[in-house]
Amino acid sequence: MDATKILAALAHPARLSIIRQLRGCECACCGEMTSLTGLAQSTTSQHLRVLLDAGLVERRMAGTTSLYRLSDNAADLLRRTGELVSGLVPEDGCGCEMPIQEKVMTE
Repeated sequence: MDATKILAALAHPARLSIIRQLRGCECACCGEMTSLTGLAQSTTSQHLRVLLDAGLVERRMAGTTSLYRLSDNAADLLRRTGELVSGLVPEDGCGCEMPIQEKVMTE
C-alpha cells in the first residue's frame, strides 16, 4: 500500500465527491461523474486517473464507454490509510513543554 498515493488522491474535493458517489452505486461513467463534479469531462477524467493509479477505483469497458467503480480493496486501503494517519496524532503527555504564544493585537 502506498499511503502517500492514496492521501494525494484524496486531497482534492472533486476526487472525494467521486469516491462518495461511487460508494453509493455499482458503477458510473465519466459523464455521470462530470455532472457531479461540475468540471469539464477532461478534468473529471484526470481525477479518475489519479483514483485509478491509487488503486481506489477500477475501470471496465462497456463498448466505447468506460465504467468506474470502487475497487474491491478500496475500503481496506482507506481503513489502513486512516489508521496510519491516526497513528501520527501525538498522545497526551508527550513530554513537550512548549509554551503557547499568544498573538498580540495592535490597534
